[in-house]
Amino acid sequence: MGKKIASIDIGKSSLKIVVVEKNHHHIYVKNFLEKKIKEKELIKTIKDAVKEIRVKPDITVVSLPTQLATVRKISLPFKDKNKIQKIIKFEIQPFTLLPPEEIALDFYPIVEKKEETQLLVCGIEKKFLTNLYQNLVKLHLAPQHITLDCFALFKIYTTNQQYPSQKTVALVDIEEERILIDVIKGEKLIALRSIPYTEDFSKEVIFSLRMFELELGEKIEEVLLIQSIPCNEREKRFLSQKVNIKDFNFVNYGSNNLERKELVEFLRENKQFSLGVGLSFIGLKEGKNEEINFYPEIFTYKTLQQLRKNLFWCLILSSMVIISLFIQLYTSLFLKEKRLHHIKVLTRKIFHSTFPEVKNIVNERIQMHNKIKEIKTFLGGLENLVPAASPLTILRELSIRIPKRLPVNIEEIDIEGQRIKIRGRTNKPLAVKGIVRELKSSDYFKDIVITKNEPAEEKIYFEISIKVK
Repeated sequence: MGKKIASIDIGKSSLKIVVVEKNHHHIYVKNFLEKKIKEKELIKTIKDAVKEIRVKPDITVVSLPTQLATVRKISLPFKDKNKIQKIIKFEIQPFTLLPPEEIALDFYPIVEKKEETQLLVCGIEKKFLTNLYQNLVKLHLAPQHITLDCFALFKIYTTNQQYPSQKTVALVDIEEERILIDVIKGEKLIALRSIPYTEDFSKEVIFSLRMFELELGEKIEEVLLIQSIPCNEREKRFLSQKVNIKDFNFVNYGSNNLERKELVEFLRENKQFSLGVGLSFIGLKEGKNEEINFYPEIFTYKTLQQLRKNLFWCLILSSMVIISLFIQLYTSLFLKEKRLHHIKVLTRKIFHSTFPEVKNIVNERIQMHNKIKEIKTFLGGLENLVPAASPLTILRELSIRIPKRLPVNIEEIDIEGQRIKIRGRTNKPLAVKGIVRELKSSDYFKDIVITKNEPAEEKIYFEISIKVK
């Protein structure tokens, strides 16, 4: 048995399902179906279509109309995908009425450079997406890939043997409900637009192509047309006069590739199922798969199998936590004693390095407390000089406030009651003003005055008078 891929192309007014099977390197269409969607009856239409087509695929791929999505092109100064995933919800928030937590987001990289990444960011309402996903799961069609119709169209182009070229081309898909335009360069989708279908569609298409050229700064060299419905010939002729238009050549899918021969014959007769075939290539993972994917596992309900897997890992982790708690309880006493011994050794080492004159060490903590008390008593007389702060505080504040980057040599600091005088020398006239500016920002000082500023032998000797608050 071969691998079956069910491609579900959901439009605004129609539903198309294509079932492709790959068996022994041979790809062919096993079944296909198209149904009209009545207003607010999408789920019912899908259920009826699945009953009629009677398919149990290995892989399900779904495309949604680009008109349902919020699509914006943004630039970011990095290319780390994890960082991009975290930040894009804030980048797209100004363009939608929904809060970020209610939008399912994904991005497609257009240009990836070291200093800049250009992205197409696409968002769809989570409520709609999760409802669709849950109903597909009930029908045994849980999708592995949920994308937009513009990316299914893009896949049709990049999987063709004749393409991609290095030219900038526009791929235009015309259906009875909408016209989809993809602008492609090489193997990259660089711009897209979905517009409503009208009988005089050529003017709208030409306008869109000209806007793309202005935005991208390069000429669209070729327009490839996929006609899912018969077009107005007059409009088509008018379009061919304005742009270099060609019919998209499905023959190249099978000209040198026998495995796609039947697929080509199907597409030539049923162009309205082109996007379904493009989706099947996504399911078969042919070529690079960088397409937008709103796979709902990222943000909503898990399947029963995934829940069981998560439950299994939760039990494993819980068991490991319980075992680790028992080990911790069993070893806690030993670890505490070892830690206490280490603290004692460290305390004795610090005490000995701080007070080397003490030879008889009995109790380091008590002896250190007494030594600190003696030092405080010794400095008590100095504390009376400055009522608002201790001398140590004043010296610390001066050390912080005098910038170390300035070419200044402080020679003397004189504390007289509430008045402090700083004397020193420098070779930069502005350095003294820099010290004054920094001292004025302190909460401890006021009335800061330069009392001496005398140049002598390429040096400036200065004195600054400061009053303690």
